[in-house]
This record gives sequence, C-alpha cells and structure tokens, in this order.
Amino acid sequence: ASQSGAEKQTTYISQSYVDSLVDRAFYIFNSVSDPASGIPAERAVEYGKQIAAKLREIARDDVNKKYILWRTGELEAQIYLEESGLLLEKEQFRAKESNELVMLYNAEIGKGRPDFMKLWGMHGRMKTTDTARACTMEKSIVNRASALSREIPSAVEIALENGEYESARGDLTYCEANRQYLSLSSIKLASLQAKLLSDFSLSKERLLLKNDFDSLSSALVSNRLPESRSLALKIRNRLDGIQKAMLQLEWSKYNDEYLRLSRKTGNKEDSLLAIVQSRLKSQGIVAAEEFLDTLRLHGVSREKMAKIDRIILEEVIARKKTEPSIVKISIVEDTSEASVLNDLLAVAKKRVAMKKDSLASQRNENARLTQTAEVRRDRMRVALEMQQKRQQERMQENTRRARQELIAVYTLLESGKEKDALAYFQKVRELLEENLSDEEFKKVNQSVSLKNSNP
Repeated sequence: ASQSGAEKQTTYISQSYVDSLVDRAFYIFNSVSDPASGIPAERAVEYGKQIAAKLREIARDDVNKKYILWRTGELEAQIYLEESGLLLEKEQFRAKESNELVMLYNAEIGKGRPDFMKLWGMHGRMKTTDTARACTMEKSIVNRASALSREIPSAVEIALENGEYESARGDLTYCEANRQYLSLSSIKLASLQAKLLSDFSLSKERLLLKNDFDSLSSALVSNRLPESRSLALKIRNRLDGIQKAMLQLEWSKYNDEYLRLSRKTGNKEDSLLAIVQSRLKSQGIVAAEEFLDTLRLHGVSREKMAKIDRIILEEVIARKKTEPSIVKISIVEDTSEASVLNDLLAVAKKRVAMKKDSLASQRNENARLTQTAEVRRDRMRVALEMQQKRQQERMQENTRRARQELIAVYTLLESGKEKDALAYFQKVRELLEENLSDEEFKKVNQSVSLKNSNP
C-alpha cells in the first residue's frame, strides 16, 4: 500500500500543459465577443467548467497540485465573471424586450379600434419575460374588449342614423375580424349588417331619385317627350317601391315633385296639340297634318295624337260634304260655250296639277312611311329598355323588401321572442331565400334554428 502511495506521489503534470488548458479556456471566453467566431457565451462557460473540473481531478494526486489549483482558481474566477455577465446580459435583454413590448402594446391598445390578435400575441411574448406585466396586460385587454363590445353597436346605430355608411361598414368589418375576442352575439352582428344594407339601399334610392328628377327636368326643357314620359314612369315605380321604407314626410316631398313634373309634361304636350288645332282652323288640313307628323316624330303620347287625328278626320268629312253642292251650283249657273271651254281648260289644268300633286304626295307618303318605321323601331327599342329597367327595379325592390324582413326577424330574436321569430321567418322564408345571398340566408336560418333549439 505504501508502495502504491509512493507511486502516486511521483505523478507529475507539467505546468505548460496546465497553462495550455487554462489559456485555451480564456481564448474561448475572448472569442465570444467576436461575432465571427460563432461561439455563444453559454458554450464558453460550459467549456471552462469542464476544464476546471478536469484540472481539479488531476491536481488531487499531482506533485504540482498547488500550481494546478492556483490556475484552476483563476479559471473559476473568470467563469464566475462570465456567468454573472451572462445573467446580467440576459436580464438586460429581458428588460429591454419587456419595455419594447410595453411600448408596442400601449400604441396598439390606444387605437380606436385595436387589433386584438396583435394584443394577445404581445401578451404571450410578455409571459416569457415578465409575468407580472403579462397579468396586467391580460386585464387591460379584457377590459378594452368589453368596452368595445358595448361601444361599437351604438356607434354603428348612430352612423346609420347620420347616413355615415362607410363608418358603419368599417366598424362592422372590424367586428368580423375581431369576432372571437369581442363579446358580440352573432344575432346582434347580423342584425346590424342587415340594417346597414337596408339603409344603404335607401340612400342609393334617394340618389337615384335625384338623378331621375334632374334628367326629367332636362328632358322637358329639351322637349324630349318620350324620354320625359319614360322617366316619369320610372320615378313613379321607384316611389311606389320605397314608400314603406321611407318616412312619410320625405316620401311626400318626392311625390309632390313627381306630380309637378308629370303635370308639366302633360301641359307641354297639350300646348303642342293646341298649335295643331290652330293650324287646322287657320291654314287647313294639309298644314295641320304636316305639323302633326312632326309631333309624331317628337313622341307625343298616342292617346293625345289619336284625339287630334279624330278632329282632323271630322274636319275632312265635313269639307267633303260641301264640295259636291258647290260643283252643282257652278254647272247650273255657267251654261255658255265660253264657260264650258273655260271649264274644260280648268279641268285639264287641274288634272295636270293633280298629277304633280300625286307624285309629290307619293314621295311625301314614302318619306312618311320611312319615318313611321323608324319611329316604330325607336318605340320598340324604348319599350324593350323600359321592360328591362322594370325587371331590374323589381329585383331591387324584392331585395329591399327581403332586407326589411331580415331586420324584422333579427329584431324579434334580439327581443327574446324566439317563437315569434320562427313563425315570422317561416312566413317570409321564400322571399328571403330568393333575394338574399346564400351566406345571409344561411346565417339567419341558423340563428332562428339555434334560438328555438335551446330549452
């Protein structure tokens, strides 16, 4: 045993070897500050600890124990400093990250409509750096979401009342994007969306009415009578369609304006036809018919044109009844040869004139037929356009009615009248299914079914 102990005392590790191990550890510590080395501080500390443990193991039975332990002490002191710096650096990094998160969080939550996905993401990051601040952030986010859940519906209602449809649409879009974070019921949200679409549709109707009234006034000034009648009919149909949705006082104002312009259209046609009657009396049938043909091209209503046609026809019949008696009187009174010769010459001249008149009349008739065909084609085109417009207006009216009924269903659901809502929904189901989008109908159908399935 003593011999083995003596052998252990003769174990020797050179100082240069010890120095090389310690210097290697110090070199790695210095390399941490160089980004190009790619050596993290944690790895350098871990390597230093491994060297220190190895040296202490060697020094236990070595002749140079004191030297080895001295160099090991230097290395361990440096390891302590490196670990302290690393901890301080980590703490500073956490504090910096925490402060940056707080700044970003305050900037986001201070917005009128904050993004709750971002807020909760910041909260998750804060939990890894500062638990106390994370708890404060959580309470703040919950309170902000609760406040917005009360604020936004009121803001949308006010915006709709003031006609600020873009603002209302923006709030509802925000609610959809942050729906999982806000305590808004799907029924309430769908009801607000239905009101927005309905009110926006009425606003568009007001704008279209204004444009139609302006167009009708312009057409009357320019004597575009067919266009005037078409626009008047269009306005009439539009007013009838929105009467239930619009306030009575506002609707009456639009209706009075329609009646005024409609009477103006009729008066303008009557004044033109009065000119025809005046020409008939002063200049005869031909002049009256020429002016009447002009009015046909300008599109005076068929009913009033038929009335004037009847007056002219009666005048023609009345004049033909008097012509034979005039001829007979002339024959009785003129019996001389000279008179007969004069009559023959007059008849010949009359035949020549009639032939010329016949050719001119044929040309005029051909022109009139061409104009009549053009007028007929124009009327057919206008009739087709009016039919298409009426069809489009009917579709718009059905959509407007469907949105009104949709609001009524949601109102009953919000009031807690689930059974009444179900009965009313069944009543207007066909109208809603045909005139709402698939998504809107599916949403209201699910809302009604869900409310009535709950005990």
